[in-house]
Amino acid sequence: MIEVVLDTNILHQEGLNSGRMQVLKRLIDVEFVRIHIPEIVKKEFISKKIHTTSDLMIKAANNLKTINSNFEKSDDFKIELQKIETDIRTKIEDIKNQIIFEYESWESDFRVNKLQFEPEDIESVMDDYFLGQGVYRSIKSREDIPDAMINTSIDRLILEVGDINVLIKDSTFKKHLTNNLSVTVYDGLSDFLKTQTIEALTNKVMVVDNVKDYFESIEANLVLTNYFRELDEDISLIYVEDEGLLNKDILADRVYSAQVNYPLSSNIENLKIDSLYALTAEKFVGDISFETDATVHFISDYRTYLDIQNDKNRNVDIDSMNGDGLCDLYESYKVRYSGQVEIILADSFEKSVVEVLMKSIKNNVGAISINFNMELCELLIVDA
Repeated sequence: MIEVVLDTNILHQEGLNSGRMQVLKRLIDVEFVRIHIPEIVKKEFISKKIHTTSDLMIKAANNLKTINSNFEKSDDFKIELQKIETDIRTKIEDIKNQIIFEYESWESDFRVNKLQFEPEDIESVMDDYFLGQGVYRSIKSREDIPDAMINTSIDRLILEVGDINVLIKDSTFKKHLTNNLSVTVYDGLSDFLKTQTIEALTNKVMVVDNVKDYFESIEANLVLTNYFRELDEDISLIYVEDEGLLNKDILADRVYSAQVNYPLSSNIENLKIDSLYALTAEKFVGDISFETDATVHFISDYRTYLDIQNDKNRNVDIDSMNGDGLCDLYESYKVRYSGQVEIILADSFEKSVVEVLMKSIKNNVGAISINFNMELCELLIVDA
């Protein structure tokens, strides 16, 4: 049995029902893998999801209220808008309950072993807090207390089962775990599934055939490149926030936050599908990446803006600046997106049939459905 611990950021990145999660579920069902979730991770995940969702609902209700104030003579319409606003506000509590229900359903389906924090471990948590040791980035770093509590649960699990695998992104916590010979650390579920041991196991439980190999081929990737170049609306809606942005340091020395949006579908190139798994003969999930041009919006200070302006190889524009000298800047960049892809066939087609359908994929969307979710965006350094 392969023992796996998932950290909060992995759950946020994957969601509970991503394609890779479905692959993991198959491995759990045949008892190759067992998942462990510290109680603190569960609380962090649910709390953040509730906060994010509730905040969006409140903003939507407030926006409706603002819109409503712009109408003066349309009483019936104003009443209807007010009803929608009220409905949204009353649904917030329902959404909280639904988030908890969905997580606990996932917990049950994935046979998750819950790691409780033991009260007696609080002494070691606080000792490290005052000394700035272990997972703490500095002395009395309050935001690291949850990680310290999670770490004690991981230590207890090691004593119980031996070697474990931890999927985690937090750099300080991850660095601490790499010093433990009983722990193998992975940046995410994708990296974990790509290991030779796991791939060997998935080959035993997944349907592997020529169709899967075709979708990973250069021929199929070229066909999909041309198809994606025509998906103007879908591609333009791709939005990657600060935490999913890689190589951000090339923007400037001082970047307080950054996002990438409005990618150009017409400039897509180097599209690649790999690490594809056949969940059934009709459903495939895997990784996808491609390069294109997109707009990077980032916040820096006015001095940094002036420094960039002096670089003849840069073309950055300023959108606004506040009283503290913080500037909203934007610039076009060559980027590489990566994420998950889901390919669904209408039937268990042979490879030869799939090849014919792919050649006219735009006209065969009922037979082949391609869904994607881009999670990360890397800023590329283009030679001058």
